[in-house]
This record gives sequence, C-alpha cells and structure tokens, in this order.
Amino acid sequence: SCLCMPCSLVQNLNEVLERGRAKPRGRHEAVQKWLSEPFDPISNIFNTIVGMMCMPCAFGWARSNFDGTNFFFNLFCLTPCMMRSIIRKGYNLPGHCCIDIWFTLCCPFFAAIQLLNEVERRGNINMYTIKAPLVQNEMERN
Repeated sequence: SCLCMPCSLVQNLNEVLERGRAKPRGRHEAVQKWLSEPFDPISNIFNTIVGMMCMPCAFGWARSNFDGTNFFFNLFCLTPCMMRSIIRKGYNLPGHCCIDIWFTLCCPFFAAIQLLNEVERRGNINMYTIKAPLVQNEMERN
C-alpha cells in the first residue's frame, strides 16, 4: 500500500506545514449525513464511468479534490480504505474504520463512485481549515 514510507511522512509533514492544521471539531458538532447513497451509480454518469474504468484513480482523484493533496501520492501511497476514512472523518460523516475496510474491499467500485459523488457535492475541505503559525527553530531566529 505504501511504496516509500519516508516519502509518505515527508509529504504529510510538508502538507501540514504548508496548509496548517485542520480546524478542530467540537463534541457538540452534529454528525453529517452522507449526501450520496452507496449503491447509486446513476446520479453522476461521469463519476460512474471513472469509478468503473479506473477505480484506483477514482479514489486518488476523490481525495485530491477533497483536500488538494497530490494525486500521485494518493494513488501510490494510500489505500482506498484510508482515503475513504480520511474523507469520512473530514466531512464528519457517520461510520468507522471497519465499515470503511469492509465497503472498499467488498464493493470497491461503488465505494469509489460514492466518494467521487460525495466530494463533488460537498466541495473542497480546505475552506474549513485554519493556518497554523510556523514555528522557527533557534538557528533561524538568530
């Protein structure tokens, strides 16, 4: 699932430094409802074609559209289960990791199509983030 662990760690660190931390969600925030049904491939024919023709690309594309991460990083370094979990948690949707694993392993085409449709309907998550201040080390301060 991961071609190069140090590359993955560096990519994640760079993204956090560049974009900042995600806005923390309080316990009082209500869990959202999925806007797209899992077995509804008819709602967007383009997403259905992409999900059926190149399922790994569909997962990578959904995550890239979700938070602006690199498509190739998503494609080669993350599993579909991880991408579904990241998107589900980012939008505060119901479910847990066991459902993410089960759905992506048993119904991968429908999982890819659902994520593409969900991200298309909800939009990019970056509008909900706040920038964290960069911390300089002692060498840079002097």
